[in-house]
Amino acid sequence: MEASPEDFTAEAQQYVEDLFQTGKIYVGQEIQYADFLSLYSLCPKIPQHQFARLLGINYFCYQNMRYMNSKTYLHDAQVKEAISLIGKIERQRFYTEEEISAICQEFHISPEDFIQYVMHSGGNGIAKVHTQAYLSALNSHQQLYIGKTQMSHSYFQEMYDVHFNSIRRYIHTLCKNTRTLRDFEDYLADALLFLFETAGDIEYNFADYEDESAVQRMLLSRVKAHLLPLLIEQVQVHSCTKSSNTFYPHRDTPSYQVPDKNTNVEDTVLSSSMSETEEAKLMR
Repeated sequence: MEASPEDFTAEAQQYVEDLFQTGKIYVGQEIQYADFLSLYSLCPKIPQHQFARLLGINYFCYQNMRYMNSKTYLHDAQVKEAISLIGKIERQRFYTEEEISAICQEFHISPEDFIQYVMHSGGNGIAKVHTQAYLSALNSHQQLYIGKTQMSHSYFQEMYDVHFNSIRRYIHTLCKNTRTLRDFEDYLADALLFLFETAGDIEYNFADYEDESAVQRMLLSRVKAHLLPLLIEQVQVHSCTKSSNTFYPHRDTPSYQVPDKNTNVEDTVLSSSMSETEEAKLMR
């Protein structure tokens, strides 16, 4: 009897499970299309997009990986289901290595999964690229602080002295890309206040961490996660206001206003035209 499409799917499912169990692939692994094809070559009887779904890659990420040469990540559906059962764990406290190990054993996940999914989903701005740093901190201190808390004044001053220029350049680039340079100083002050009030867990976990560049990347990822929605909202509001002024340029000016008899109308028109030209040039 000929194998049915369901048989091919079941065979591919077993193949993917074997890859995860033997460690040939792992949750959160970054892959490109060439890596995907090497895995798919041993299981070519189902469509590529279906095989991608078995690996935990959604269709949108698969399309970007294939046609835009972008990278994506492997996610085991069973691990994600287990993570969802944990729910929102208690925050603003230290978790010992034994507590984290007990959680991982109960829900059959690894410490890497705990950091990548549980801590990242808590809104701490913990990017998955920082997983190894958190594992090192856990092994070094036998505990991890989970939650947002305030930095001490001494650590904030130290962070300010070491990383201020990098943070300033980073925010300047964000503002430049979103055309909000006029508010750059306000966003810089807001970002520094945000780090002081919420990034104390970096102090608790990485105060003695030797890799300053990794700490800097963590701070910048927090700044981006905090500022980017504000910048996008500001751009959208500015765009709406600009469009409104285009269609209703004199809505705030009473139609019955007339020039004073001593006003040189020709000079007024010329100066107005000049200012509009300069403004248009600036906007371009």
